[in-house]
Amino acid sequence: MGSDSPRPGHYLSRSLRDEGEALFVPGHFQFRDEAQMLSLVAAYPLAQLFTAEQGRHRVTASPMVALPQRDARGALQFIGHMAGRNPQVSAIQAGARATAVFSGPGAYVSPQWFRVTHTAPTWNYRAVQAHGQLEAITDPEGVREVLRRTIDHVELGAHPDPGATRWTLDDLPRERADFLLDKVTAFRLVITHLEGVNRLNQDKHLDDILGIMAALSESPQPQGAAVAGAMAAELAGALPLPVSA
Repeated sequence: MGSDSPRPGHYLSRSLRDEGEALFVPGHFQFRDEAQMLSLVAAYPLAQLFTAEQGRHRVTASPMVALPQRDARGALQFIGHMAGRNPQVSAIQAGARATAVFSGPGAYVSPQWFRVTHTAPTWNYRAVQAHGQLEAITDPEGVREVLRRTIDHVELGAHPDPGATRWTLDDLPRERADFLLDKVTAFRLVITHLEGVNRLNQDKHLDDILGIMAALSESPQPQGAAVAGAMAAELAGALPLPVSA
């Protein structure tokens, strides 16, 4: 490690300052910037979309992707879709406020993995909340574009090699595609604020962090290796920060 790298015995980051508007997140577990949050959204596009209408909460899993362009006011825009017969469609049609939660990798952290600190178990995870206003997309070509963009995005994730053959909406016979598209409701979520939790033991000593990373990389937990990789990336982009209030 260079002279500017985190050193054993140093905290990567620690603060008693709390951040977030609708989300509780200590300052040291914040994402560094919007680009980090959008990267997680792109990698884990299946969102849980929450709405509340007349005292009733509804939640639907929907793959959502960010549009490359912002709206006229500079707001981020996400698009998604759900079955047209889903009762939550009424919230979309009413232009309700909504929250989309994107969950990245997560894993249990055992106290046995700490090399220095005697502490209790914890959980490492990454998640992003997108809060905004729903807008229904009703024209057939607009619905088709939502499906096309969504399919192209997830196919790229499933087949990342440059020479890979990816399935597209055009591979479906037009009559069949029109039949299926008529059964879905497409929507846009215009984002009012984006916030997230990047909880990767930044408040621990570096020697503890390294012990957790080593254990998670060998852990049988389904997302253990992914969390270890996220910790490594966070460590590579961080400098040791002072313990602060």
